[in-house]
Amino acid sequence: MMDKILCFLDKDDEQKIHIVNQMLQSSEPMLERKTFAANLDMSNYRLNKLIDEINLDLQTVAPNVFINVTDRYIDNNEQLKFGVENLLLRNYFKSSNAEKFLLSLLKNDQIIFNQTFRGYGWSRAFFFKEKKKFEENMMYFIGLHPSEKNLRLFIYNLYDYFNVVPDVQIPEVQRLLDRVLQLDIPRIQNDLVFAQKISILIIISYFRNHYHHRVADDYLWLAKNPDNPGVLDLFKQVLPENTTRASIFIFQTTLEIGLIEPTHYPIEDLVRDESSWQAVYRIIANYMNQLDFPFSETQINNTVREVYTETQRNYFLTERDYSHASHYFSTVYPQTDFHIRQLIALVNQEIRMSQNHLYHLYFRIVVLAMSSGLDFQKDDTIEICVSFSRGYRATNWVSNNINAFTYLNVHTTTELSEKTDIYVSDVPLDHFEKPQVIWNSPTGPQQWYDLEELIRQVRHQKFSPK
Repeated sequence: MMDKILCFLDKDDEQKIHIVNQMLQSSEPMLERKTFAANLDMSNYRLNKLIDEINLDLQTVAPNVFINVTDRYIDNNEQLKFGVENLLLRNYFKSSNAEKFLLSLLKNDQIIFNQTFRGYGWSRAFFFKEKKKFEENMMYFIGLHPSEKNLRLFIYNLYDYFNVVPDVQIPEVQRLLDRVLQLDIPRIQNDLVFAQKISILIIISYFRNHYHHRVADDYLWLAKNPDNPGVLDLFKQVLPENTTRASIFIFQTTLEIGLIEPTHYPIEDLVRDESSWQAVYRIIANYMNQLDFPFSETQINNTVREVYTETQRNYFLTERDYSHASHYFSTVYPQTDFHIRQLIALVNQEIRMSQNHLYHLYFRIVVLAMSSGLDFQKDDTIEICVSFSRGYRATNWVSNNINAFTYLNVHTTTELSEKTDIYVSDVPLDHFEKPQVIWNSPTGPQQWYDLEELIRQVRHQKFSPK
């Protein structure tokens, strides 16, 4: 999927991102240049040329970062890992031809050769060649004749993926944005990331409405709940025309793309389809009620709300590979992972979702479980007994360092009991049959790594569903 998204960049910039991405994916400190070039299907000359260009680009976005190349090797600079790829993506997209076409799509249903493109110094032949490439890439995501709603979401997702706000120097639009950002909407105030996202959405909606491109009534599912118009009043305050329809679209879209948390609004304002809502509620309530954990009605309702709204969201360009992250949760919280996957599988039988939807849904429930007391993993904690003959300070120092591994879900104690899973000390025990870690000398990185791996193994043996 990443390859398809990068096709919106100019060709050289697309290949430069592939170079940076491959370097980030590798754990090797030095990369053999010839092999690296072959893996990218490019010549050594081409690789060297593009790396030189990357270094020039880095002077603008990250002056302290430099990719050093010798006769045989590429220095896999650790500094590349500090958000440099995203900065390059942003700059490359802003200078791309695709961004110029998107600005045109803010106003028009079709991209036409006009004075704006002449101002770029483009010939008609160059314009039509680049337009064809852009439309072929766009068609991959939203088809040949997209609905107005899908076109808006496509434009939004592309700007959002590359972390760029449309550059529109119109005072009226800026005043509109300033007013929107002052609204009392959860997750907008004091949140720069979400302020940027909703700025993109407002700019798109403003221009499409201003140039008389309307979203069909069939797509305005929020309009089916007219009994509580208060949820729309926020956007009606600032939208200059077609306030009801435009407000409905913007508010429902902020819910669909996750800009506004559904927990802040009455559920009757969020239900897009009553039958699917009832099905999701029945599945989740039945599953959670059959477990031994005492879930409250509020916890069940919040879970239903999160799951249902996620099933209604739209994803075009936000598809990423989340498998490594889900593997982490399955390792550290096996019971939580097991129940969440069971729950999602049941919901997916009722409402078929894409793999991307399933990944997003998985993490929404994980975050809910970890942050709001929705506890599927009461017995997942690994208990470690720490006891050193050198006294309290040594024992306390080791315990504090182990407890700092919050991502491993461990609990330390100085008392040995039948609950103890691992024993850490400088003195071995003769009759303790569970794993023992004996440290007779100051610990280094390898010892801590070995302990972490042991914790993972013990948890897998103890908690993984049989």
